[in-house]
Amino acid sequence: MYQTILFDLDGTLTNSELGITNSVAYALGKYGIQVPDKKALRVFIGPPLQESFERFYGFSKEECLKAIDYYHEYFSEKGLYENEVYLGVPD
Repeated sequence: MYQTILFDLDGTLTNSELGITNSVAYALGKYGIQVPDKKALRVFIGPPLQESFERFYGFSKEECLKAIDYYHEYFSEKGLYENEVYLGVPD
């Protein structure tokens, strides 16, 4: 008998790419950085945000922390809902 069942939604049951890339684009926009093709932001899916902002945009630790705040600002209002269940999962 199981008392707890965990579901791995992100990337397993649901596609969260749009919410993540839109959130990153929003955060970058706060720094005046425009990304014409959001597919380029797929590299942010998986690794810790701080690591990605540092690696791909050369942000300092302070800039990373603020960018993560901006990311969460968007994600908590909109990005969270920009998530789709993969085909076949409901079945």
